[in-house]
Amino acid sequence: MTEINENLVNNYMYHGRRTIIKEFFSNTSIHGLPSIAKSHNLKNCLFWTIAFLIFTGLMIYFIILTILDYLKYTTQTKVKIINEWPMHYPAFTICPASPYRSDLFEEPFLNYTNSSVFLPSANLGNNINQFAIDMINIGGMEKLTEYAFLLSDMLISCTYNGFKCNESDFIWFASASYGICYTFNAKTANKSILYTNTNGGQGLLELELYVHENIYVDYVTDSVGIVTMIHDNTQMPQVEFGGIALSPGRKHMLIYTKKETAFLESPYTTCTRQVWKDMYALYKQFGAQYEYSQMVCLMLCQETSVYATCGCISPNYWYVREILVGDNVITVPICDISNECYLNATVEFMNDEDLQTMYCSHCTSQCEITSFIVQSSSFKSPLDWKMQSIKQSVEQMSNKSFNSRPIALPSDWDTNWIDYIDKNYVAIAVVRGSYLVDYFTQKATLSGVDVLSNVGGLIGLWLGGSLLSVFELYEMFYRIIRRHIRKRKEDAKPNSAERLSFDKLV
Repeated sequence: MTEINENLVNNYMYHGRRTIIKEFFSNTSIHGLPSIAKSHNLKNCLFWTIAFLIFTGLMIYFIILTILDYLKYTTQTKVKIINEWPMHYPAFTICPASPYRSDLFEEPFLNYTNSSVFLPSANLGNNINQFAIDMINIGGMEKLTEYAFLLSDMLISCTYNGFKCNESDFIWFASASYGICYTFNAKTANKSILYTNTNGGQGLLELELYVHENIYVDYVTDSVGIVTMIHDNTQMPQVEFGGIALSPGRKHMLIYTKKETAFLESPYTTCTRQVWKDMYALYKQFGAQYEYSQMVCLMLCQETSVYATCGCISPNYWYVREILVGDNVITVPICDISNECYLNATVEFMNDEDLQTMYCSHCTSQCEITSFIVQSSSFKSPLDWKMQSIKQSVEQMSNKSFNSRPIALPSDWDTNWIDYIDKNYVAIAVVRGSYLVDYFTQKATLSGVDVLSNVGGLIGLWLGGSLLSVFELYEMFYRIIRRHIRKRKEDAKPNSAERLSFDKLV
């Protein structure tokens, strides 16, 4: 019997719970526990036990603070300047100051005002806008292009890095203020985005335009010229808010520098890249592959709220013909100018946070924003030596052989053509200012690795522990569990000397 007991005591597999725990306390790298195990009296044991518990409590407190700091998902902004070569050439948008050509607009407008459906207003500008709204409600935006300035009506010449470009290199889109606008180098399914070094150049777009002030529609605009905007290739231009007006009689130099801002995604921010169904429908009608825009999203959700109240959308955003109702995109009519419902609904929406939350909760910020800082300067233009070539181009615009929608020249063109060119000619040169890009990125103040390192540092500071200490703890629990399982198996065996000796041992 004695021999069996000695074998069991010396057998590592048969150590009892107390023995296992005492071995762990004696041999662990965690400070304090070996001192407890080696205590020679009660006072010494209590001293080390209390000290160990105090430091363990402090360690747990600071670990909890570290984890709570991490769960706040705080961020910091990292700024760097990168040399982006090759660089994508940005998109460039142009809009005529007047949305309509009077020679195409006046006759159908007069027929409309003489019809029984027309309810006249004292404001002629409102009557013109109402006519445009009714035409869009009947025939869509394509109907409006029948009266609008097309790019071919204005474009004298276009070159990019010394190579000719034409109308096919632009896509159109609609602006609430300027009618039909045109964008060069937008992202589409059929064409690749141009680089600044395409064709071996430096990224120089040059345009010559003639704005035809003599066929502007009265009461629609009080200015003559072109509105432009430099923007990202995947961004729908908002020329009403970010456009630059260029006056005739000058050559304008637009020099841009690029800035990019990138935000961390969830859980650090609520930014999104998702293009919603109504936004996709808006982009699709222009043939563009634009990405998510918070400004466009807010505009669409506002019009959804107006439609829910009035059954039509605001004429201020007449190009928004499709909105999201439930899970379906539907085509909706535009409210009449005289219908005050859309005004009241818009004011109510802007002042009611509950309505904004109901319709616009998905309109969070963009995860990536690309913007361009533009410096504008100009020369007096054109010079005398350019006059004849411009005159020929303008006269071709009035010739059916060159233009399917010929533009009649002023009656005194033959004698005053130099003055007309000076009042209508606009030249534009768009070029990069630098390949250096200001890059702003969000970075987590505390990452998962930082949390792990901080927790490890706190454990080491207060208890002297490490990852190896965790494995020691794991080994202790593993041995206790294994001992418990072995004991249950031994209990299931018939009585034997070995079982009796095992019971006495444990």
